[in-house]
Amino acid sequence: MGLGERCQFLLADFMDLPVVGAFNAAYAIESFIHAPDGRRFFDQVSQQLLPGSRLVICDDFLAASGESLDSNARRWLERFRRDWQVNTLLTSSAAQELAQRAGFRFVGAIDLSDYLRSFHPLVLRTVSWLTLLPVRSAYWQNLSGGTALQVCVARGWTKYLALIFEKEVECTPLQ
Repeated sequence: MGLGERCQFLLADFMDLPVVGAFNAAYAIESFIHAPDGRRFFDQVSQQLLPGSRLVICDDFLAASGESLDSNARRWLERFRRDWQVNTLLTSSAAQELAQRAGFRFVGAIDLSDYLRSFHPLVLRTVSWLTLLPVRSAYWQNLSGGTALQVCVARGWTKYLALIFEKEVECTPLQ
């Protein structure tokens, strides 16, 4: 039996998932930050997973809360948010709190930041300046947002993490 016969894949809006059964695992790869509402994301996924199932989110997260960042960091983060249409940029601990409210237990995190391929520092500086030009196009917006993200990762303001959660097993009280 091949993988196609053993797996079921669902293409849907993850903020409004149809009820099609229960699943053993869910993956959100570079999509969580685009969710309009992080809490609703976890609620929707929780409804689809069996108890004991795993959820893996692989995405960008803030390294520290926004209050502790200087104005330069906030400018770069805002550029990343705006140009890559990021709605939910949280710290790992904030995401864990939302997940817990939806019935997930935090299993662990893997920091994948060192595995990202980034521009050479000189190229990054040059591209950073170029993306400040008043040019507006989808390509330019993508370049600007991606460059801003690279600056944020290089300066330690964001991290690229794999967060692993397990849906809590529902317990029935003893009679």
